[in-house]
Amino acid sequence: MNQARIVAHVNKDPDEVYGMLTDFKSYPKYGDAIISADVEQLDDNCVQVTWQAKLRDGVLSWIEKDRFDPESRSIRFEQLDGDLEVFEGTWQVETDGEGSRVTFSAHFELGIPSLATFLGPVAGQALQENIQSVLSGLFGDQISFLND
Repeated sequence: MNQARIVAHVNKDPDEVYGMLTDFKSYPKYGDAIISADVEQLDDNCVQVTWQAKLRDGVLSWIEKDRFDPESRSIRFEQLDGDLEVFEGTWQVETDGEGSRVTFSAHFELGIPSLATFLGPVAGQALQENIQSVLSGLFGDQISFLND
């Protein structure tokens, strides 16, 4: 299974950062990586989101279920349907000095076993670029990406 991971420091309060990360509807306003995010509330701490994102020269579409845990400032997501065979992971926001540490971790499978060795790393790099673009759009000059 392929993996993508991004770690960043944000010069903002962790609760504020978590609130901004959970506002999926706003993502298309913060850059061009996300085309659309249609959110359906399932219960107080769970949503279903239909995403469309630019991925290099194409568009990636999927539906995922996101579970929010405000107490631990985490989001767990799992693809229900879409262009990838598997796409699941977490967002985590923690206190880091005067600001926040944001960690995005995902596991994905393309569903094309014969091309996985070649396409997996390319897709992982594209996913990381998209996540960095979203985070940069959300937090502007308040964010710095860490080597973790």
